[in-house]
Order: sequence, then structure tokens, then C-alpha cells
Amino acid sequence: MDSLDIVSVDNYTFVPKHRKQKTLRKSGGIGTFVRQDIMKYVTFLESESEFVQWLKISQILVGTDEDVYFGIVYIPPENSKYCNNNDLNMFYAELELYNNNNKYVAMMGDFNARTSNKLDVAISDERIFEALDLDFNFVNDGDA
Repeated sequence: MDSLDIVSVDNYTFVPKHRKQKTLRKSGGIGTFVRQDIMKYVTFLESESEFVQWLKISQILVGTDEDVYFGIVYIPPENSKYCNNNDLNMFYAELELYNNNNKYVAMMGDFNARTSNKLDVAISDERIFEALDLDFNFVNDGDA
């Protein structure tokens, strides 16, 4: 994607974070859809890392005692031309900063993690979706 692409879904606002172009062709980035009726409660935060898009959801919306921070993540595979230690270190530094300074921090996305014979999916915590007043069906036995 780049800044000329238009991504649209009815009743949602798309907020992109374009990757700095390291090639001549389009090469991705991160983006988040936010339902338009809650957009006034969502703030997108500045980040130096290309691997994460940070957003804050107001405690007013979620009914918590503090705001909730989300990191929307795409970490390129280790041997990819898009993966480098500087960006990875920046990501880790930002994660540590948000985690140390805030009570509610959630990370989601594609971490391109190798998990050997362990599950490569996280079991959903229904309390998060209840707090956000979302209705999802959950699979809690590890089956995908």
C-alpha cells in the first residue's frame, strides 16, 4: 500500500501506517479499521517503529480505570529484507515503554514467531471483548 491507495469498509474508518519505501514497488504497512461510532474515543499515537501502530482507547468507552493501549503489529520474517535489528530494537523499546507506563496494554497482529510444536495462536480472553461490548464466538480448547 501507499498513500494513494483507498481502503474502504462501510461504517469504518481505516487508519494506515505506510512502510517507508525500501523498494520501487508497494510493499505493505500496517492498518487498523475503527468503527466510526467509536472513533472519537480512539487516538492513534506516534511511533518510530515501522513494526507497530499504537492506538489508545479511552477509558470512557471501555469502562476501565485507565485508557487501554493496543499495539497492532507486523514483524517481518527474520530473513526478510524488511527485517532489521534497528527497527526491531525500536519496537521492543516502545513495547517496554508502553508496558511500564500503562496498566492495560494489548498486542495483536503478525509476529512471525516460530513456536516449534506449541500452538501458534493465543486463546482469546473474553473479558477484553466484553469490556469493548463486542460479541464473538470463542474457541477455548486450542482448536482453530
